[in-house]
Amino acid sequence: MAKQVDISSTPIGHEPEPSRAWAADLSSPSLAEQLWGACWQEGFPLTLSTGVSARRADYLLVRDFLAKHFNEIFFVNPDALPKFKSSRSAARDLFYQQVSDHFAFYSGDELVGVLTGNAVDWSTYYVRTIALLPQAQGRGIQREVFQHLVSLLAPAGVERIEIEVLPGNVKQMRALGKMHFQVIGTKLSERWGALVQLAKFLSPESERAFADQYCLGLSQSNINQRGERRNI
Repeated sequence: MAKQVDISSTPIGHEPEPSRAWAADLSSPSLAEQLWGACWQEGFPLTLSTGVSARRADYLLVRDFLAKHFNEIFFVNPDALPKFKSSRSAARDLFYQQVSDHFAFYSGDELVGVLTGNAVDWSTYYVRTIALLPQAQGRGIQREVFQHLVSLLAPAGVERIEIEVLPGNVKQMRALGKMHFQVIGTKLSERWGALVQLAKFLSPESERAFADQYCLGLSQSNINQRGERRNI
C-alpha cells in the first residue's frame, strides 16, 4: 500500500481516546467538492465486484484504523521511521476534517481498509493514503476504487491524481504501474524519509506534455489518439 498518513504524533498503539468533536460532518463539502463539484454523495456508497462496500467516512475512523493496523498493513516498524513527528494541533485536525476526503471499505460489517485524499490545487487530487488489511489485498479493490475516482474527477476537469509510495514497496509500485501511474519524481521528507511520487494523468494533453518533456523512452507512438497509454 501507499505510505501511511501522518495522523498521529504519539507512538502507534498509544493514542489517547480521540474526541468525537472532530468527527466529520459528511454533509459539509470538502475542498474537492467545492473546487470541482466532485459528487461524493452521489458516487458513494459503492459496491465493488468483490462485494466490498466503499463508503464515505470520517477522519477519526480512518485515523483509528491506521493506528491499529499499521504494522500488519505496511510491514514497517514505526520505530524505524524518521523520528520527527509534527505536533498534533487544532489546525491539522481541522485540515483532515474540512479539506480531506475519507473513505472506508467494508466486507460485510468488517472494516478492511481506508482511503484519504484531498485537492492539492485547482487541477490535482492527492491520494494521501490507501490501506487495506492483508486479507483484502490482491482482490482488485484498489483498482476498482481508483477507476471510480477517475470517473468522478476526470469529467470535473481534474488533470491528474498523485500518490506517494515508499521506494521499497515494490508490490504497490507494480500495481500503480498497471493502472498507468507514472513516476514523476522523488521526495525526501523529515516525516517519511524517501518517497517516490507517481501521477495518473486524466488529461491527454497533460500526459502528452509530460511525455514530451520528461519521458524519452515514451514516444508518441505509445500514446493513442485519445492520449491514453497503451499496455506496453
